[in-house]
Amino acid sequence: MTGVVERLDAALVGAPRLLFDDEAAFAIVSDFHMGVGDHADDFLHNAATALRALEYYFREGFTLILAGDMEELWENRDPRRIIATHFPFYRLFRDFHHRGRLFKLYGNHDELWRWPAMVRRYLWYTDVDHVGHPTPLLKGLSVYAGLLLVHRPSGHALFVTHGNQGDLFWVYPFSRFFLRFLWRPLQRYGLSDPTSPAQNHHRRVILEERLARWVRLRRQAMVSGHTHHPLFPPKGDIPYYNSGSGVHPYSVTAMEIRHGTLSLVKWSRDGAKHYGPIDREVMGGPRPFAEV
Repeated sequence: MTGVVERLDAALVGAPRLLFDDEAAFAIVSDFHMGVGDHADDFLHNAATALRALEYYFREGFTLILAGDMEELWENRDPRRIIATHFPFYRLFRDFHHRGRLFKLYGNHDELWRWPAMVRRYLWYTDVDHVGHPTPLLKGLSVYAGLLLVHRPSGHALFVTHGNQGDLFWVYPFSRFFLRFLWRPLQRYGLSDPTSPAQNHHRRVILEERLARWVRLRRQAMVSGHTHHPLFPPKGDIPYYNSGSGVHPYSVTAMEIRHGTLSLVKWSRDGAKHYGPIDREVMGGPRPFAEV
């Protein structure tokens, strides 16, 4: 547990501090695991739903927080192929960024963004829409381990991070090798990654307990991703929240901050209707930020 506390403490200390009031709105999403459009791209089946949700957040004036593992860089070597495959999302990220409404955090599957040189190389410019002529994409973007949202009226703060700091399965070179060269070919047969807390219930419970203990120890409310398990605790319980993921069957989950309240929402469509209407459902909240 000591290592978990140290890693989360370090992410909190290094997190930018963002003050906001009741007129501000934020959407926190994580774990899209965008791939290259092949059989191993778990995001493909939800891409239309996710894009509709993000378009809504853009129209409604939300600031978008990408809370880690947006790109699947354990299974795929080249971020440019992911950007090309899912370019409608990166075009929308660019629109958010140009208006100062985008924050990006790194997780374990997109830890490449931990290094500013890699962010500048792959995210600041693109040649997808002008082949051979790089144009600005997310120029000037910085990627962080965490972000601290401070509600000015109440003084309450919410720490946003990916949550992999609580995972002791941190042998990343082995994990990347396993997924890229051994497990990825098996995904075409519908098998799931056993190293992931999203697929391993026992690991997920232990990880969430570690994160909740840190929240209690530091008396600091937190939103994470990583486990793919959307979570909105009962009022008065330990304030550990989870934004879920973009790879649930037929749905995408997100945490929303709006009008001084926090909510967990699900965007979904009928699984039998690939082009049917997309619904937004509140799964938890809204909870006044003073009670978060």
